[in-house]
Amino acid sequence: MEHKLRSVVCLVLALAVTLDGAQIPSKEKRLKEQDVYLVLHTDGSGYSFKLEKYNGDVIMNGKFGFSLPGGLLTPEDCTDELRSKPAKPGAKNTTQNYPFTPVYCYKWGEVARFEVQKPTGNCYDITWTTDHLNIIEDCFDIEEGGVKWYGGAEELKQHFPLNPEETRKRVPFLPGDMLQDSVEYFGGVAEPYWLNSLGGSVYVTDEQPLFFSWNQNFNKKMCLSTTKGDPYPDMDSNRLELKYKICGASNPRAMHEYAAANFWRKPTNIPDERMMTFPIWSTWAQYKENINQSIILDFADQITSNGFNNSQLEIDDNWEQEYGDALFNSFKFPDPAKMVKDLKSRGFRVTLWTHPFINVESERFSEGATDGTMYLVRTGKGKVTTAGYQYLPGLTLWWQGFAAGCVDFTRNIVVMKIIVVNEIFGTCNNIWFSREESRNWWNERLDQIRDEIGIDSFKFDAGESNWLPEAPVFNKDEDKRTWPGIYSTRYVEHVAKYGGMVEVRTARHTQHLPIFVRMLDKNSRWGYDNGLKSMVTTLLQFSMTGYPFVLPDMVGGNGYLGVPSRELYIRWMQVNVFMPAIQISYVPWIYDDKVVKHSREMVQLHEKYAPEIIRLAKESKNTGLGINRPIWWIDPTDQIALTIDSEFLLGNTILVAPVLESGAVTRDIYLPSGTWMDMVTNTTVQGPTWLANYTADLYTLPYFVLQPNKIKKKN
Repeated sequence: MEHKLRSVVCLVLALAVTLDGAQIPSKEKRLKEQDVYLVLHTDGSGYSFKLEKYNGDVIMNGKFGFSLPGGLLTPEDCTDELRSKPAKPGAKNTTQNYPFTPVYCYKWGEVARFEVQKPTGNCYDITWTTDHLNIIEDCFDIEEGGVKWYGGAEELKQHFPLNPEETRKRVPFLPGDMLQDSVEYFGGVAEPYWLNSLGGSVYVTDEQPLFFSWNQNFNKKMCLSTTKGDPYPDMDSNRLELKYKICGASNPRAMHEYAAANFWRKPTNIPDERMMTFPIWSTWAQYKENINQSIILDFADQITSNGFNNSQLEIDDNWEQEYGDALFNSFKFPDPAKMVKDLKSRGFRVTLWTHPFINVESERFSEGATDGTMYLVRTGKGKVTTAGYQYLPGLTLWWQGFAAGCVDFTRNIVVMKIIVVNEIFGTCNNIWFSREESRNWWNERLDQIRDEIGIDSFKFDAGESNWLPEAPVFNKDEDKRTWPGIYSTRYVEHVAKYGGMVEVRTARHTQHLPIFVRMLDKNSRWGYDNGLKSMVTTLLQFSMTGYPFVLPDMVGGNGYLGVPSRELYIRWMQVNVFMPAIQISYVPWIYDDKVVKHSREMVQLHEKYAPEIIRLAKESKNTGLGINRPIWWIDPTDQIALTIDSEFLLGNTILVAPVLESGAVTRDIYLPSGTWMDMVTNTTVQGPTWLANYTADLYTLPYFVLQPNKIKKKN
């Protein structure tokens, strides 16, 4: 194909157009201040573009068709062809397919087709289709004009804004476990939405085989592409299609408010209020897999005897007989129902760690992997039987199993088996009826343990696409273009039915669910590389991709290389205070009484502001906005605020500036416009200003409250 394309080299013509007419309209004639305009320039192989505000300010630069091969014919205008198609059902204008103005279309013979529609004053829908190219790729400048970008995926090295000096090769844009491979995988939250500091945004509306790169080969571009390749399935045709939208507004806050109102579904409710008020206590970091009934009861007694309140006690990994059985190990937990009853008598609710894996050693595996049931994710391999083509269960390797199946949350299966008795010959025949609602099989195990043992809710682990078997096969009703990302979506949608105490660690188009989304396991260190500094940047990344109910990882991190230092633990406790919840595993009394006293004060400070956290959670049902926000939210035109990654807001009025450097007892703090009350010194400060070398000893958490009627709105 490449040779063929190069054999039709023609004279390249330069063409400058806007998609609102043949010429760029004058500023006076542009319609509304919130409108944006797309200006294109073609050199024959794609379009360089600028997205401009009504006043001509550029808010985004890039190139459509970045991967188009050189030597293509000059593109042919196919706009009239597009407009002449029959109207879509329900379209107001029945004379054209797209009742939007403008519509624009270019095609390179039969090689590729490029369409642009403008459904609103500030968004353009971009669509590429090809049956002949191996890749379609569009790219956006990440430094030109001083632009900064936010959003996208959770990453092992989390920056906010995204760091233009970092590089990432082209990889599938899917929820993943970055702890396994930070080069190939993102974290559990991978939402295809990016916002820039000039008021521009890019959003991929539909699930599709999407790839992403950042500054690949130091090209200073953020690129979205589609191509054929793992882990996406083979399609039934050679067609590639890339669809997304680019939008613009007067500033990033206005753009994000529009995105939150229009791009994703708003929360239908809020998570459990007690979880937003009192600490969650988990066995994981401190005890890892070394848990049993007596250790858990002792853990609870330590918490209460040291004067701490609780939301719940979470029993983490290694309580099961076999992974997938959902039965307590009877040796480690001789009477789990009594244990739970005892915990509740001490004032604890009890939640249980679980997962979507069924190890082959589990008694449940054979039950879930037979032809008649097949509750597990299938592989493409199989065999023809009298009942038709039967797939084999796919196997995967995970951190607690060499070979395991994954429960298939894309399939609704209920299997009915009727035994027909032949009275004459004394034989029995099994008849399997149609399948519907298979996920109930998985639910039955959890419902039983909840009802018989008294468990209140669950912590649902995993669910990312990299843990799936190779070449998974899902429900045929799920569009193949959505594979494998749809698995994370369906998993989270399903487990959310267990209520507001649920926590998950993966998310994909599930902003509407009223559950906590947990940060992937943090390491017990200081840096952006999954350490303390990344607590703030990950909080903001979740928030700015539509997930307000953020569950920070455990205070001090997971301690995979050892118990966190005393200093790190204290600073980590402080950074959690104004986040939606606090989760503790390493207990403060493993250090000394002073750490216990300070930790108790920080937990009580969180409890004091819990009503505000809950109010903001309820507000998110109407706005889709985060509980925590970047400090540029106060003034989205403040060029300094747009760079700050070590401070954050609770709502619009509380600014938090924790100390994130090892050994530091001072830090520089930036306050945006407004009059701020310093809650440590009880003095007021007028912003915008820097507070250089602000004193913050080991037991001081700097935070400030914006005073009423002093907000300078520049939005």
